[in-house]
Amino acid sequence: MAVILVGYNIGIINEDALNGTIVLILVTCLVSSFVTEKVGKRLAIIESRRKPNLSEKPDRILVPIANPQNIENLIDLSVMLRNPDYHEPIYPLAVVLDNEHAEEEIFKKNKMLQEAITHASATDNDVQLVSKIDINIASGILRAIKELMITEVVLGWNAKITTRDRIFGTILDNLLENTEQMILVCKIMQPLNTTSRLVVIVPANAELERGFLRWMRAVRLLSTQLGAKVVFMAGRRTNNQIKSTVKSSKPAIDATYMPRPTMAEFENNQTGIGKDDMVVVISARRGTVSYNGMLDNVPRVLSRNYKDNSFIIVYPEQHPNVYQDNQFKTTGYTNETSEKESF
Repeated sequence: MAVILVGYNIGIINEDALNGTIVLILVTCLVSSFVTEKVGKRLAIIESRRKPNLSEKPDRILVPIANPQNIENLIDLSVMLRNPDYHEPIYPLAVVLDNEHAEEEIFKKNKMLQEAITHASATDNDVQLVSKIDINIASGILRAIKELMITEVVLGWNAKITTRDRIFGTILDNLLENTEQMILVCKIMQPLNTTSRLVVIVPANAELERGFLRWMRAVRLLSTQLGAKVVFMAGRRTNNQIKSTVKSSKPAIDATYMPRPTMAEFENNQTGIGKDDMVVVISARRGTVSYNGMLDNVPRVLSRNYKDNSFIIVYPEQHPNVYQDNQFKTTGYTNETSEKESF
Protein backbone atom coordinates (compact mmCIF):
# COMPACT_ATOMS: atom_id res chain seq x y z
CA MET A 1 0.00 0.00 0.00
CA ALA A 2 2.86 2.36 0.82
CA VAL A 3 4.47 1.73 -2.58
CA ILE A 4 1.18 2.38 -4.39
CA LEU A 5 0.66 5.65 -2.46
CA VAL A 6 4.16 6.87 -3.34
CA GLY A 7 3.58 6.04 -7.01
CA TYR A 8 0.19 7.79 -6.94
CA ASN A 9 1.61 10.95 -5.31
CA ILE A 10 4.34 11.34 -7.90
CA GLY A 11 1.93 10.64 -10.77
CA ILE A 12 3.22 7.26 -11.93
CA ILE A 13 0.00 5.40 -10.98
CA ASN A 14 -3.52 6.68 -11.59
CA GLU A 15 -6.56 6.58 -9.32
CA ASP A 16 -7.90 3.32 -10.85
CA ALA A 17 -4.72 1.44 -9.87
CA LEU A 18 -4.95 2.87 -6.35
CA ASN A 19 -8.58 1.74 -5.96
CA GLY A 20 -7.76 -1.69 -7.42
CA THR A 21 -4.96 -2.14 -4.89
CA ILE A 22 -7.30 -1.34 -2.01
CA VAL A 23 -9.87 -3.87 -3.27
CA LEU A 24 -7.15 -6.49 -3.71
CA ILE A 25 -5.97 -5.99 -0.11
CA LEU A 26 -9.55 -6.27 1.16
CA VAL A 27 -10.22 -9.50 -0.75
CA THR A 28 -6.93 -11.18 0.25
CA CYS A 29 -7.44 -10.31 3.92
CA LEU A 30 -10.93 -11.83 3.93
CA VAL A 31 -9.97 -14.97 1.97
CA SER A 32 -6.75 -15.60 3.88
CA SER A 33 -8.54 -15.65 7.24
CA PHE A 34 -10.95 -18.36 6.07
CA VAL A 35 -8.20 -20.39 4.38
CA THR A 36 -5.98 -20.18 7.45
CA GLU A 37 -8.79 -21.34 9.72
CA LYS A 38 -9.62 -24.31 7.45
CA VAL A 39 -6.00 -25.43 6.98
CA GLY A 40 -5.27 -24.91 10.68
CA LYS A 41 -8.03 -27.35 11.63
CA ARG A 42 -6.71 -29.88 9.14
CA LEU A 43 -3.17 -29.59 10.50
CA ALA A 44 -4.46 -29.98 14.06
CA ILE A 45 -6.22 -33.22 13.08
CA ILE A 46 -3.10 -34.55 11.34
CA GLU A 47 -0.87 -33.68 14.30
CA SER A 48 -3.26 -35.34 16.75
CA ARG A 49 -3.09 -38.59 14.76
CA ARG A 50 0.67 -38.52 14.27
CA LYS A 51 2.71 -40.79 16.55
CA PRO A 52 5.29 -39.05 18.74
CA ASN A 53 8.89 -39.33 17.58
CA LEU A 54 10.52 -41.88 19.87
CA SER A 55 13.74 -42.19 17.88
CA GLU A 56 15.66 -40.21 20.49
CA LYS A 57 14.72 -42.40 23.43
CA PRO A 58 17.67 -44.19 25.05
CA ASP A 59 18.48 -47.78 24.13
CA ARG A 60 17.01 -50.27 26.58
CA ILE A 61 17.52 -54.01 26.33
CA LEU A 62 15.00 -56.49 27.73
CA VAL A 63 16.11 -60.10 28.36
CA PRO A 64 13.17 -62.45 29.09
CA ILE A 65 14.53 -65.48 30.97
CA ALA A 66 12.90 -68.92 30.93
CA ASN A 67 15.81 -71.35 30.96
CA PRO A 68 18.34 -70.85 33.80
CA GLN A 69 21.10 -72.35 31.63
CA ASN A 70 20.85 -69.43 29.19
CA ILE A 71 21.06 -66.61 31.73
CA GLU A 72 24.78 -65.89 31.61
CA ASN A 73 25.07 -66.15 27.82
CA LEU A 74 22.10 -63.86 27.18
CA ILE A 75 23.26 -61.31 29.75
CA ASP A 76 26.80 -61.34 28.31
CA LEU A 77 25.43 -60.83 24.81
CA SER A 78 23.17 -58.00 25.98
CA VAL A 79 26.08 -56.25 27.68
CA MET A 80 28.04 -56.38 24.41
CA LEU A 81 25.07 -54.98 22.48
CA ARG A 82 24.43 -52.11 24.88
CA ASN A 83 25.04 -48.67 23.42
CA PRO A 84 27.95 -47.09 25.34
CA ASP A 85 26.48 -43.63 24.73
CA TYR A 86 23.73 -44.40 27.25
CA HIS A 87 23.91 -45.62 30.82
CA GLU A 88 20.73 -47.65 30.83
CA PRO A 89 20.62 -50.95 32.75
CA ILE A 90 19.97 -54.38 31.27
CA TYR A 91 16.46 -55.59 32.17
CA PRO A 92 16.21 -59.36 32.86
CA LEU A 93 12.52 -60.25 32.89
CA ALA A 94 10.64 -63.00 34.71
CA VAL A 95 7.01 -63.55 33.75
CA VAL A 96 4.72 -65.66 35.91
CA LEU A 97 1.21 -66.85 35.08
CA ASP A 98 -1.55 -65.29 37.13
CA ASN A 99 -2.81 -68.19 39.25
CA GLU A 100 -2.80 -69.39 42.86
CA HIS A 101 0.92 -70.24 42.66
CA ALA A 102 1.98 -66.82 41.29
CA GLU A 103 3.60 -65.57 44.51
CA GLU A 104 5.66 -68.74 44.92
CA GLU A 105 6.74 -68.66 41.27
CA ILE A 106 7.78 -65.03 41.52
CA PHE A 107 10.02 -65.88 44.47
CA LYS A 108 11.63 -68.75 42.53
CA LYS A 109 12.12 -66.65 39.39
CA ASN A 110 13.66 -63.77 41.30
CA LYS A 111 16.05 -66.13 43.06
CA MET A 112 17.04 -67.57 39.69
CA LEU A 113 17.63 -64.12 38.22
CA GLN A 114 19.84 -63.11 41.10
CA GLU A 115 22.51 -65.13 39.32
CA ALA A 116 22.16 -62.82 36.33
CA ILE A 117 22.50 -59.75 38.54
CA THR A 118 25.59 -61.15 40.26
CA HIS A 119 27.15 -62.14 36.94
CA ALA A 120 26.55 -58.72 35.34
CA SER A 121 27.72 -56.86 38.44
CA ALA A 122 31.08 -58.60 38.11
CA THR A 123 31.50 -56.80 34.76
CA ASP A 124 30.49 -53.42 36.23
CA ASN A 125 27.19 -53.37 34.35
CA ASP A 126 23.93 -52.31 35.91
CA VAL A 127 21.10 -54.85 35.88
CA GLN A 128 17.54 -54.10 36.95
CA LEU A 129 15.38 -57.14 37.65
CA VAL A 130 11.79 -56.97 36.36
CA SER A 131 8.96 -59.33 37.34
CA LYS A 132 5.51 -59.49 35.77
CA ILE A 133 2.36 -61.44 36.57
CA ASP A 134 0.11 -61.87 33.55
CA ILE A 135 -2.41 -64.17 31.90
CA ASN A 136 0.29 -65.57 29.59
CA ILE A 137 4.02 -65.20 28.97
CA ALA A 138 3.75 -63.28 25.69
CA SER A 139 1.35 -60.75 27.19
CA GLY A 140 3.71 -60.17 30.14
CA ILE A 141 6.66 -59.53 27.82
CA LEU A 142 4.62 -57.16 25.64
CA ARG A 143 3.51 -55.20 28.69
CA ALA A 144 7.10 -54.91 29.93
CA ILE A 145 8.22 -53.64 26.50
CA LYS A 146 5.66 -50.84 26.62
CA GLU A 147 6.10 -49.88 30.25
CA LEU A 148 9.91 -49.77 30.12
CA MET A 149 10.10 -48.22 26.61
CA ILE A 150 12.28 -51.10 25.45
CA THR A 151 14.13 -50.74 22.14
CA GLU A 152 15.72 -54.22 21.86
CA VAL A 153 14.63 -57.66 23.06
CA VAL A 154 17.18 -60.48 23.42
CA LEU A 155 15.55 -63.92 23.51
CA GLY A 156 16.98 -67.39 23.86
CA TRP A 157 15.74 -70.20 21.61
CA ASN A 158 16.20 -73.96 21.92
CA ALA A 159 16.30 -74.36 18.10
CA LYS A 160 13.29 -76.67 18.07
CA ILE A 161 10.75 -76.01 15.33
CA THR A 162 7.21 -76.49 16.64
CA THR A 163 4.86 -76.68 13.66
CA ARG A 164 4.82 -75.58 10.05
CA ASP A 165 2.72 -72.52 10.89
CA ARG A 166 4.55 -71.58 14.08
CA ILE A 167 8.28 -71.17 13.52
CA PHE A 168 9.53 -70.47 17.03
CA GLY A 169 6.47 -71.28 19.09
CA THR A 170 3.52 -69.32 20.36
CA ILE A 171 5.43 -66.88 22.58
CA LEU A 172 8.09 -65.77 20.12
CA ASP A 173 5.74 -65.66 17.15
CA ASN A 174 3.28 -63.52 19.11
CA LEU A 175 6.05 -61.08 19.97
CA LEU A 176 7.04 -60.76 16.32
CA GLU A 177 3.44 -60.12 15.32
CA ASN A 178 2.74 -57.52 18.01
CA THR A 179 5.94 -55.50 18.33
CA GLU A 180 7.97 -53.08 16.22
CA GLN A 181 11.12 -53.20 18.37
CA MET A 182 14.26 -55.01 17.27
CA ILE A 183 14.16 -58.64 18.42
CA LEU A 184 17.21 -60.89 18.53
CA VAL A 185 16.49 -64.63 18.69
CA CYS A 186 19.67 -66.30 19.91
CA LYS A 187 21.19 -69.70 20.42
CA ILE A 188 24.68 -69.53 21.93
CA MET A 189 26.54 -72.82 21.45
CA GLN A 190 30.15 -71.68 21.83
CA PRO A 191 31.71 -69.31 24.39
CA LEU A 192 31.29 -65.81 23.00
CA ASN A 193 34.97 -64.94 23.37
CA THR A 194 35.95 -67.81 21.02
CA THR A 195 34.03 -66.32 18.07
CA SER A 196 36.39 -65.78 15.15
CA ARG A 197 33.97 -64.22 12.65
CA LEU A 198 30.48 -62.78 12.44
CA VAL A 199 28.89 -63.95 9.20
CA VAL A 200 26.02 -61.53 8.58
CA ILE A 201 23.50 -62.55 5.90
CA VAL A 202 21.34 -59.64 4.77
CA PRO A 203 18.16 -59.83 2.63
CA ALA A 204 17.34 -57.54 -0.27
CA ASN A 205 16.03 -54.05 0.62
CA ALA A 206 17.20 -54.35 4.25
CA GLU A 207 18.87 -50.95 3.90
CA LEU A 208 15.43 -49.37 3.34
CA GLU A 209 14.05 -50.43 6.71
CA ARG A 210 13.73 -48.05 9.65
CA GLY A 211 15.87 -50.31 11.84
CA PHE A 212 18.82 -50.57 9.43
CA LEU A 213 21.17 -48.31 11.39
CA ARG A 214 20.22 -49.93 14.71
CA TRP A 215 21.13 -53.48 13.68
CA MET A 216 24.24 -52.20 11.91
CA ARG A 217 25.32 -50.60 15.19
CA ALA A 218 24.57 -53.85 17.03
CA VAL A 219 26.81 -55.81 14.62
CA ARG A 220 29.56 -53.21 14.99
CA LEU A 221 29.39 -53.29 18.80
CA LEU A 222 29.42 -57.09 18.84
CA SER A 223 32.41 -57.18 16.49
CA THR A 224 34.31 -54.67 18.61
CA GLN A 225 33.56 -56.46 21.89
CA LEU A 226 34.47 -59.90 20.52
CA GLY A 227 37.43 -58.74 18.44
CA ALA A 228 35.90 -60.68 15.55
CA LYS A 229 35.94 -59.94 11.84
CA VAL A 230 32.66 -59.35 10.04
CA VAL A 231 31.64 -60.89 6.72
CA PHE A 232 28.59 -59.21 5.17
CA MET A 233 26.73 -61.32 2.60
CA ALA A 234 24.24 -59.22 0.68
CA GLY A 235 23.19 -58.02 -2.76
CA ARG A 236 25.31 -55.42 -4.53
CA ARG A 237 23.13 -52.41 -3.69
CA THR A 238 22.73 -53.48 -0.07
CA ASN A 239 26.46 -54.18 0.29
CA ASN A 240 27.25 -50.71 -1.06
CA GLN A 241 25.00 -49.13 1.57
CA ILE A 242 26.48 -51.31 4.33
CA LYS A 243 30.02 -50.41 3.21
CA SER A 244 29.17 -46.69 3.29
CA THR A 245 27.70 -47.03 6.79
CA VAL A 246 30.72 -48.98 8.07
CA LYS A 247 33.14 -46.36 6.73
CA SER A 248 31.28 -43.52 8.43
CA SER A 249 31.01 -45.30 11.79
CA LYS A 250 33.53 -45.38 14.62
CA PRO A 251 35.28 -47.38 15.87
CA ALA A 252 36.24 -49.03 12.59
CA ILE A 253 35.71 -52.77 12.17
CA ASP A 254 37.43 -55.34 9.97
CA ALA A 255 34.73 -56.10 7.39
CA THR A 256 34.59 -57.92 4.08
CA TYR A 257 31.72 -58.06 1.61
CA MET A 258 30.45 -61.03 -0.36
CA PRO A 259 27.41 -61.83 -2.52
CA ARG A 260 24.44 -63.22 -0.66
CA PRO A 261 24.15 -67.02 -1.01
CA THR A 262 21.15 -68.78 -2.47
CA MET A 263 18.99 -70.79 -0.11
CA ALA A 264 20.42 -74.03 -1.53
CA GLU A 265 23.98 -72.83 -0.85
CA PHE A 266 23.01 -71.80 2.66
CA GLU A 267 21.31 -75.13 3.40
CA ASN A 268 24.35 -77.09 2.20
CA ASN A 269 26.80 -74.74 3.98
CA GLN A 270 28.55 -73.78 0.77
CA THR A 271 29.31 -70.37 2.23
CA GLY A 272 32.50 -71.24 4.11
CA ILE A 273 30.94 -70.89 7.58
CA GLY A 274 33.17 -72.56 10.17
CA LYS A 275 32.45 -73.95 13.62
CA ASP A 276 33.85 -70.86 15.38
CA ASP A 277 31.79 -68.47 13.26
CA MET A 278 28.64 -66.87 14.62
CA VAL A 279 25.87 -66.74 12.02
CA VAL A 280 23.80 -63.55 12.10
CA VAL A 281 20.79 -63.53 9.79
CA ILE A 282 18.93 -60.27 9.30
CA SER A 283 15.32 -61.36 8.88
CA ALA A 284 12.09 -59.37 8.51
CA ARG A 285 8.50 -59.39 9.64
CA ARG A 286 5.79 -60.27 7.16
CA GLY A 287 4.55 -57.39 5.04
CA THR A 288 7.68 -55.24 5.34
CA VAL A 289 9.92 -54.00 2.54
CA SER A 290 12.69 -56.55 3.06
CA TYR A 291 10.44 -59.54 3.76
CA ASN A 292 10.93 -62.56 1.51
CA GLY A 293 9.14 -65.88 1.89
CA MET A 294 12.50 -67.67 2.01
CA LEU A 295 13.26 -65.99 5.34
CA ASP A 296 10.70 -68.27 7.01
CA ASN A 297 12.97 -71.24 6.21
CA VAL A 298 16.04 -69.75 7.90
CA PRO A 299 15.26 -70.90 11.49
CA ARG A 300 14.67 -74.45 10.24
CA VAL A 301 17.94 -74.48 8.30
CA LEU A 302 19.90 -73.10 11.26
CA SER A 303 18.40 -75.59 13.72
CA ARG A 304 19.03 -78.55 11.40
CA ASN A 305 22.28 -77.77 9.56
CA TYR A 306 24.16 -75.44 11.90
CA LYS A 307 23.81 -77.27 15.22
CA ASP A 308 27.38 -76.51 16.33
CA ASN A 309 27.25 -72.80 15.49
CA SER A 310 26.07 -69.95 17.64
CA PHE A 311 23.55 -67.88 15.72
CA ILE A 312 21.35 -64.82 16.03
CA ILE A 313 18.25 -64.14 13.95
CA VAL A 314 17.63 -60.40 13.97
CA TYR A 315 14.21 -58.92 13.32
CA PRO A 316 14.94 -55.21 12.86
CA GLU A 317 12.88 -52.36 14.18
CA GLN A 318 10.19 -51.97 11.53
CA HIS A 319 6.84 -50.41 10.71
CA PRO A 320 4.72 -53.33 9.48
CA ASN A 321 3.13 -52.42 6.14
CA VAL A 322 1.88 -54.50 3.26
CA TYR A 323 3.72 -53.98 -0.04
CA GLN A 324 2.23 -55.37 -3.22
CA ASP A 325 4.32 -56.31 -6.27
CA ASN A 326 3.13 -53.30 -8.24
CA GLN A 327 4.15 -51.02 -5.37
CA PHE A 328 7.69 -52.34 -5.59
CA LYS A 329 7.79 -51.19 -9.19
CA THR A 330 6.39 -47.73 -8.60
CA THR A 331 8.43 -46.92 -5.50
CA GLY A 332 11.74 -48.28 -6.77
CA TYR A 333 11.94 -51.30 -4.46
CA THR A 334 13.24 -54.41 -6.16
CA ASN A 335 13.41 -58.04 -5.22
CA GLU A 336 16.91 -58.49 -6.56
CA THR A 337 17.28 -62.19 -5.72
CA SER A 338 13.86 -63.80 -6.21
CA GLU A 339 14.99 -65.60 -9.37
CA LYS A 340 17.75 -67.37 -7.47
CA GLU A 341 15.48 -68.43 -4.61
CA SER A 342 17.62 -66.45 -2.19
CA PHE A 343 16.67 -64.47 0.87
